[in-house]
Amino acid sequence: MTRERKWILIIGAVLLLIGAVIRFIPAGGPGTKADSVSDKILEKYRAKAAERDALQHRLLEMERSLGRAEALLLSGGTPALAAVDIQNHLGGLAEKIGIHMERMQVLPVVEKEENAYVRIPVRMNVKCSAGQLRDILYSLETSDTLLTVTAVQVRRPVGASAGERLQVQITVAGLMKPAGGQPPK
Repeated sequence: MTRERKWILIIGAVLLLIGAVIRFIPAGGPGTKADSVSDKILEKYRAKAAERDALQHRLLEMERSLGRAEALLLSGGTPALAAVDIQNHLGGLAEKIGIHMERMQVLPVVEKEENAYVRIPVRMNVKCSAGQLRDILYSLETSDTLLTVTAVQVRRPVGASAGERLQVQITVAGLMKPAGGQPPK
């Protein structure tokens, strides 16, 4: 090895050693900037640990809320049984209000994603007055079962007088848990 190469190697080793010393030893000595940074990080983790109890309490409240909301879902193990629940509810509602239901049709089930809640739509055709329509919509809104009115179509028969009944088509949808019985994630 030549003398020139030895000097280059020695100078390179010294520079590497100086770089390591600068990297791992803080410039101001112990108790300076590096310690304050680690103290800040430690304080941040302590604050997160202190939030744990509050987060667990919030999780418990959310699970209770989910339980109450799922109690409003349609019962029945299959979409067909859930559709029967909606039909029975609508039939009882029509009887209570005093209107004649002309037709009821179960529409195709809507499943947007696997493991998502299943939407069961049912369409009913009735002839009713404006006041009875208001009563139907109010009863659906305040129902013990979570039912949503997804579409309403109101027509007055051609040549009908102001006092005649309206032809109304209402689409009502209810939700049920997915087939596995587990709520969506």
